[in-house]
Amino acid sequence: QSDVEFEEYTDPEMTELARVFNQYRKQVEQLAYYDPVFNVGNRPKYLRDANILISYDKKRHFSLFVVDICSFSQYNELFSVDVGDEILHEVVLRLSPLFGSHLYRINGDVFLGISLSGEDLEHLAARLQEILTRPIQAGNGSLQIQVRIAACESPAHGGSPKILLDCVQSAL
Repeated sequence: QSDVEFEEYTDPEMTELARVFNQYRKQVEQLAYYDPVFNVGNRPKYLRDANILISYDKKRHFSLFVVDICSFSQYNELFSVDVGDEILHEVVLRLSPLFGSHLYRINGDVFLGISLSGEDLEHLAARLQEILTRPIQAGNGSLQIQVRIAACESPAHGGSPKILLDCVQSAL
């Protein structure tokens, strides 16, 4: 439960224990909800965040985008895992301004973003395509990646985080 907070007490030992518990809770939450390499949310964090958005307002409109790097394993095989990680770091840097804290790495080279902007799906998908197909500096060179992008909308395409995720992955 992420809203658990241990308060300060008059007893200094209890206050110290509360501080340690709070620090431990934050570390556990970091491990449970964030990708350890790229420091973006993971699939469980998406499910939690989307559930909060939906439960707060069932009619709330938001868009869900999934971005898959085409043939990503070839970069790891041809160059190295380090070059692959550089590519993924750059993708995270490029996606972060559009999705902020609603960016998730849900599988290897597959990223998911929630947009609350209300921007037209096709327009935002075109912007994503443009920013992700610019050359990436990785290793000793510049690489051009290709991506597949799919999108869906809530509540039009589903009323739960799992249904929306299934919908956008099917579209991909």
